[in-house]
Amino acid sequence: MLESLDERLSVLARHRSTNEIVAAILANDLYYDHKRHPYNPLDPPHAFALIDLLNEMDEAFIQRDFGQELIPSKVLHIFLGATREQHANKGIAARLRAFVCENARQAKDFQYTFVQTSNSATYHIYINKMKGKIVTEVDPTTWLWKKKGDGIYPFKEFTGGIVPNILIKLK
Repeated sequence: MLESLDERLSVLARHRSTNEIVAAILANDLYYDHKRHPYNPLDPPHAFALIDLLNEMDEAFIQRDFGQELIPSKVLHIFLGATREQHANKGIAARLRAFVCENARQAKDFQYTFVQTSNSATYHIYINKMKGKIVTEVDPTTWLWKKKGDGIYPFKEFTGGIVPNILIKLK
């Protein structure tokens, strides 16, 4: 994750009067992230099942869903977004995501943004406000942790719904 910060695609939002961080978006170039950390189904399992689930979804997007060659500065990958609860519902999350995408497009000529979310508000931002398209959906309750190798369904009690791979075309 730290090497992603060097790409200068991530952003923090600060409150003007208090200077506290109220929101953050962590993003990277999917091409370089994939080169640094290629998916290998034979690698040992990650300590957190969520990382393996998202890695499998990334790989499905790269190998099957994207349908294009993955090259540098083509696909921005937003891999984490957070807004402090007391600053929610003020439009900060939507504006920050739009800013990150526009900055990547202008500064480095990115053409797409790729993201996954299980949060309904963030889903609304990516699908309705940013006109993203779902290219794959995974139901975490039925996801088998293959790398663990012992028939574990780590999210069988998950109640957050599907987790989509979302692709946004940048204008």
